[in-house]
Amino acid sequence: MTVDYKDSSTLRVFLTERGRIIPRRVSGNCMR
Repeated sequence: MTVDYKDSSTLRVFLTERGRIIPRRVSGNCMR
């Protein structure tokens, strides 16, 4: 899966309500 900065609906999954990025250990994403 490629995440693009223009795709706001996908990015919202990985952001808090304040717009900060959720840490990998919380979101379960790998480094790639």
